[in-house]
Amino acid sequence: MNFPASAPERSQILAPFDGGEPGFRDAWEVLHPGELHAPTVGIHPVDFVKQPECFDFVFVTEGLADRLRAHGIDATTEASDHQPVWIEFA
Repeated sequence: MNFPASAPERSQILAPFDGGEPGFRDAWEVLHPGELHAPTVGIHPVDFVKQPECFDFVFVTEGLADRLRAHGIDATTEASDHQPVWIEFA
């Protein structure tokens, strides 16, 4: 996804569905509970943020959350204004 952590769209994605089924889970929060997201924009100069922050999220279903093993961000590349984000499952 491509929005700041404070965006209402993020909360909507994480909310349970109308039928009570669990909503999606934020992969970073599953693996790093209580930690701020690592930045994915502004690590290298860009014109749309003043400081590094997270704009890129990976959401998984409840059934996949227990299989998450790693979440990474390639902070070295300058190929885009956003840093590549990846997850690893077991």
